[in-house]
Amino acid sequence: SRRASRASRAAAASAARRRAAASAAARRSAAAAASASASTPDNATSFAAATMSATELRRSSVATVEIDGIPLRTYKNAPADMRQVWLGTAAHGDADYLVYEDERLSYAECHKLVAAAAHNLVHRFGVKPGDRVAVAMRNYPEWILSYWAAISVGASVVGMNAWWTGPEMVYALNDAKPTMLIADQERLERLAPVRDQVGDFQ
Repeated sequence: SRRASRASRAAAASAARRRAAASAAARRSAAAAASASASTPDNATSFAAATMSATELRRSSVATVEIDGIPLRTYKNAPADMRQVWLGTAAHGDADYLVYEDERLSYAECHKLVAAAAHNLVHRFGVKPGDRVAVAMRNYPEWILSYWAAISVGASVVGMNAWWTGPEMVYALNDAKPTMLIADQERLERLAPVRDQVGDFQ
């Protein structure tokens, strides 16, 4: 009985091996057929043309430039700076750009707000290209609008973590030395008790 059982199991295993071998042979045959098809003149030419086209496209759009004496590969037609990225979004017009709770602001509306804020940064607060503008607030629409306004006038943005305590804000402000700080009421209240520990800024 045990011998019959072993024989039965051996026969089943042998049959399984034959099925696996047949399946593998079928897969190899299909792969060979596909390879042969791809190597026909028409398909080979199309594949080569597509490959060359993609390669040439990459080569034509990338250039090597020197930055601080170090050669770096970059895109030839990339925006020159983040200001150009922002200006490039004006074409979206009335499409939604910022959504906060039940408030929606279109690209067109945001461009007007950013332009007004940028004008104030320069003509009211004297911000110049190269200055640093710190932004400390929750994720309100005003955060990103302040960012684009500062970038638009050539300033660098110092993004401050809204969770920072007063002493942490003091450290960051003294380290970055911004020309001005744009903050929401909660951040101003948090900074108030330690304001005398920070250098001058608007």
